[in-house]
Amino acid sequence: MAVSGGARTPGPPVVPGRSVRGIRIGTLLLGVLCAGPSARLHAQSIAVVVNPNFRPTAALQPHVRYIVGADSADGTALLQELAVPPVAFAGSVRIEGVQPGARAPERRPFADTVRFDADGRVQLLLADAAGRPPMAVEVVGARGAAAGRIAITAPRWPLGRAMLVTIAPADLYELAYRGAGFGVRDRIRVDDRTGFAFLTDSSAGPTTVAIGFGRATRGRIQSDLGQVVVARDFGGETGRERRTVGALTMIIDPARGDDGTAHVEILFGVGDTETDATRAAHAASDEPPLTPRTPALRWHTPSTDADLLVRHLFAAAGWMLDWDLLDGERSIPSSSVRPVLRAADAWLGTPIVLQRGDTAAVCGSYRLLRGPPTARSARSEVAIRLGPRGRYLAVTDTATTEADAALVLLGYACYAATRDASLLRADFPRLAAAVARAVQGDAEELAPEAVERLAELDDELARLAGDGRRSSGDSLRAEAARLAGRASSPLPGSLWRLVFAEAQRGIGRDYGRLSESGGPGGASLAAAGTFVALMAGEVFGVTEYLDRLEVAPQLAGIADDQLWQLDGWLLNGGDTLGISYRPADRSAVIRLTAAQRRRLVLRFPWLAATSCVTARRGAEGERLPLVQQADGSFYVDVRATFDPAEIRVLAESCGGS
Repeated sequence: MAVSGGARTPGPPVVPGRSVRGIRIGTLLLGVLCAGPSARLHAQSIAVVVNPNFRPTAALQPHVRYIVGADSADGTALLQELAVPPVAFAGSVRIEGVQPGARAPERRPFADTVRFDADGRVQLLLADAAGRPPMAVEVVGARGAAAGRIAITAPRWPLGRAMLVTIAPADLYELAYRGAGFGVRDRIRVDDRTGFAFLTDSSAGPTTVAIGFGRATRGRIQSDLGQVVVARDFGGETGRERRTVGALTMIIDPARGDDGTAHVEILFGVGDTETDATRAAHAASDEPPLTPRTPALRWHTPSTDADLLVRHLFAAAGWMLDWDLLDGERSIPSSSVRPVLRAADAWLGTPIVLQRGDTAAVCGSYRLLRGPPTARSARSEVAIRLGPRGRYLAVTDTATTEADAALVLLGYACYAATRDASLLRADFPRLAAAVARAVQGDAEELAPEAVERLAELDDELARLAGDGRRSSGDSLRAEAARLAGRASSPLPGSLWRLVFAEAQRGIGRDYGRLSESGGPGGASLAAAGTFVALMAGEVFGVTEYLDRLEVAPQLAGIADDQLWQLDGWLLNGGDTLGISYRPADRSAVIRLTAAQRRRLVLRFPWLAATSCVTARRGAEGERLPLVQQADGSFYVDVRATFDPAEIRVLAESCGGS
């Protein structure tokens, strides 16, 4: 495993070993290569040599999901389970250069490499004949259509050499559950006039997949046979059955540019007719590439793995958040492996989504999961499925209390980001009922926080009413404390070791895309959001409430001489927060774009009533009086101004004042 900078072609990466030791060696080398200034990490990619032990990794883009895998026999990189969710149609896609008329298979001059770029893109660098650079392969999703394309670039491509793309099996089926189409022989029709092949399945209704050539690409498509293994129940005993299904072979004569570079584009689209599917595929070809906006968030910690991982997590999340619209709403997908909306996963992924400024996905997830006004409980899952009548929206109602607690937390996050008073007034009874169900069930992890956030919403509702309505926030907070119990917080050292170990796993095993345990790898927004919340909320101690912002770093005793930095943390209302803290100096600098008034609660182990807190805006400076609270913390009020405020917190007194 190696790290390469920016758009440069990576050098020869280290091959991960066949065991955990091999992964540790790759991680160690990655740490050595990353051991430079933090600013250099922002442009680095993670390149991994593919071998039979390569960990398959799922990628989710707008309307497209696939897995980067390897052939177990020779280590060739493949695209597996290529899908426009919920429709999967390609068991594996193999791309290789061939010399027509060759009497023997060509030797592979070097190993294939997968490059996980820091902007969220995933590129395959596939070996070609000796003396030429690799072919670059990238799957690109389309935002405006249920379609995508495979873009192939081959530098110095010789005349007379062909490109062979094999899709085997070409089997249309439901991606997540395989409830329709898997292992059923598809009808494959090849239209030589349009250069497209069409797949239809008797068990998937009118759903049609079109696969064909894009612009400046010419060749021939032929239908073939492939095989797939399906699980069967034989009289109560589980067994496996091998079935014959379709396959496609695309022989392509690439068009070469003036510099000898060949460009190939393979299109695919999904529709209810061949015409609709072809139109969607062409829309994917015509759509200009659009890279998601890069968030301003930056970290600087003793772990270069953690800093690099955050960069990759935010980049991958940017692509995933445009995956599809569910019932007209943007939402938070559970993971690249399983692109569905799940209540608990959506809440856990909220921190990284809000830091990307994507309030629409948070509120869209909440609206989808709360259901209609007549719903008695929260929905646990919303997904697009494939059935005998084609694609449809499936909604899973549940009596589990975890979904109820997650609904309350999502509703709180939506209101905190939008401050939509009409939403709060209309939905508060629903949220209160969901909390009542959550505390009576088994949602131990989410219920205390859900009760505490409901207390804030109750206080806010009383403030908005302005008619003497009494809030039950205090009793709700007492109930939240009872549910949370008296469990002590982890010590800063153990907390940081947890973060450090997670960062090493995220780079060394998951290639910058934190995944769920088990199965193929691939970015999980729940895992990514949990890591970001751990870094910001626990290590740096940043917690935002409706009426205040709290900063309580848990850094003492870890690396006291290290400068810890957090920059560009996005707050509700559009302000941003930055923190610079070296514990040994007993001082901290907090940067706040104070477009609105903020109450800033401070918790430092060395902070006292006589400590000095000053704010500077340009050439103007002022001292902020510290106010001590009953729990031992202090707060200052930062007034709203057009200029950002630099707040300096010192252990000693201001002197002369």
